[in-house]
Amino acid sequence: MIYVWKIRDDYAEKLIGTYDRSGPDRFSFKQGVECEVPSEKPRFQFDASISALESLNDLANNALVPLVSSRVAAVLQSVDGIQLIPAMVEGKDGSSDDYSIVVVTNKVRGLDHEQSSYKCVPGTSSIMRFEQAVYLDDCLEGKDVARDEEYLSNLLVSERLFGSLQEFNDLGLYPQDEVSWAA
Repeated sequence: MIYVWKIRDDYAEKLIGTYDRSGPDRFSFKQGVECEVPSEKPRFQFDASISALESLNDLANNALVPLVSSRVAAVLQSVDGIQLIPAMVEGKDGSSDDYSIVVVTNKVRGLDHEQSSYKCVPGTSSIMRFEQAVYLDDCLEGKDVARDEEYLSNLLVSERLFGSLQEFNDLGLYPQDEVSWAA
């Protein structure tokens, strides 16, 4: 079973953070390669109290990368293909350095094109959005996590890693057949 890691469907829009663009290019975190660790921690601003944010394990943000608590990072730190970049979270009443950006350094081609439905960027074969994405069961090739090489925004997770993360019920991990692609 392949799982997709995305913003939770029930995540409150008012809790979505804003990436401070004075840091590294946010798109560099989604390229499926290791990133240079910046000298200053990348910053995310939220319109919520720090105590409200610290109760969450995965903070949604406009960079569209997982921003996880130290609790989740402790599980992920030994997973091959994951680089954790310490980040600063700023709330209404203070800040916290208890979070890390999850950079996935593996890429795979595993999209089942016959079963999937998607729109391409006009005039290209580049996927613009999905109506439905179906991944081949063996597409991770033994890896626990990887970016979809054909659509780098899609973060794929193995059943084994999903099992290790199940204790965190607020992560946006969905079996691929339960993903709402409409958003």
